[in-house]
Amino acid sequence: MGYETNKKDFCCRDGCILNGCMQMYQATGGREYLEFIRKYLQAVIGEDGKMNSGDMEKLNIDSVNTMKVLFYIYDLTGEEKYAKAIGRIQDKIRGLERDQHGNFIWEDGLERLFPFYMEYETRYHKKENYNDIITQLLNGREKGFKTSYLMALIDVIDAMSIEIFEHYKTLEKCFKEETKKILPGFIRQVKEQTKGMEEGEFVGNCMEVISVLETAYAIIKACRIGVLSKEKYERTGLEAFRGITAERLFQSAEEGESNGMADRKAECIGIFMMAYAQKLMMQKQ
Repeated sequence: MGYETNKKDFCCRDGCILNGCMQMYQATGGREYLEFIRKYLQAVIGEDGKMNSGDMEKLNIDSVNTMKVLFYIYDLTGEEKYAKAIGRIQDKIRGLERDQHGNFIWEDGLERLFPFYMEYETRYHKKENYNDIITQLLNGREKGFKTSYLMALIDVIDAMSIEIFEHYKTLEKCFKEETKKILPGFIRQVKEQTKGMEEGEFVGNCMEVISVLETAYAIIKACRIGVLSKEKYERTGLEAFRGITAERLFQSAEEGESNGMADRKAECIGIFMMAYAQKLMMQKQ
């Protein structure tokens, strides 16, 4: 892979590319994806689990999004530095400022934090803070819907234990309600943007392409893990994804970069990889 990481600090584009590589490795077993992740992590994480620069030690939402891959790479390698890094990040999450209601101070993109938080609780903390996560995600619905919220929500559901049935069903219900709420507009957007184009190619700008990819990813993954009915929703997710041809993907990514949005270029490609990986995994079922 020819992607150059940000290197100075963790950023959204690195997170999208890393998570795209992780899911493509899960879907295909391609060693190049795994090697990319390992090379990235080896360069930024020391044996003590600390990040290799002061900037990287500062917790931000994008760094947590990037470090979701730590759980998977630790499972594969058993290297303790990754477990230590997971613990350090979770300590910083616990220390985040909260409002008078006990919620994290909500800022743009905060939903990216919760899949990591949920994975940690499921694996290492006896699920003790499930209620905190559920409450904050439900409160987050009131902050204004974004497609990244739907994507984060399905990742949280995937990371939680179905044995905590009440909490699981609460988030499942939330995901279904949000999907039904946005689906008519989403279908209309995709139809309008692909109308008259060869092979149904999506013709939106970079941000519109990202929005469609995020929604397609969430729907396809939800169908794959049984949160949504394949019979009702699979076609919608796949048709939306199919409209983002490789040519249009890179064209929209270049448009984003030319408009001063270099992060959006990699974000676009990373989320495309994630959606494609979910499609591949669903087809194998």
